[in-house]
Amino acid sequence: MAERRLYLGMLGLLLIVVDLAGRIRTDSRKLAAAFVALLLVAAAITHARAAVWADPVALWQDTAAKSPHKRRVLFQLASAYADAGRCQDAVEEYQKVAQEWPPNYDLLVDWGLAYDCVNQPELALEKLRQAATMETTRTCTRRSPWYTESAAAGPKRWMPWHSPKDSIRTSPLPICTKATFIFL
Repeated sequence: MAERRLYLGMLGLLLIVVDLAGRIRTDSRKLAAAFVALLLVAAAITHARAAVWADPVALWQDTAAKSPHKRRVLFQLASAYADAGRCQDAVEEYQKVAQEWPPNYDLLVDWGLAYDCVNQPELALEKLRQAATMETTRTCTRRSPWYTESAAAGPKRWMPWHSPKDSIRTSPLPICTKATFIFL
């Protein structure tokens, strides 16, 4: 995140507060007590917000509650569910995104992986094949459509190309110019 960019601006705000506090004619103990109380309230609020920022699922659930009709928010919530291993929740969120907006390449690939995670390989292959028909000119990511067959999981399980653990074959190229799938 870019909150570090606010630190310098906060210095100016702090100087304004100190100047205003210096102009207040009151007992210094009362002023100190007021600042300590304000500091404790700010610390409590920060601690509560830090709990949300500590967990990606909690962060995106909070964001989705505040912005329920934004594609990026719902997509990121589904991705957070998938990363946390909550694949059924991820499938449901991807379905919500696809109902409101036309599915794109990234959505279809991630949706296919979520279906694979809940052991629905037919639906997973359907989504991955839909993604394969879409043109893309970006480099491969963690969820890119290069897959290998997993020796440990059996012939119908797929895993990302960059995770060679227990894999039979891997793609030699980490660049995706068009969605390409290896179906064994």
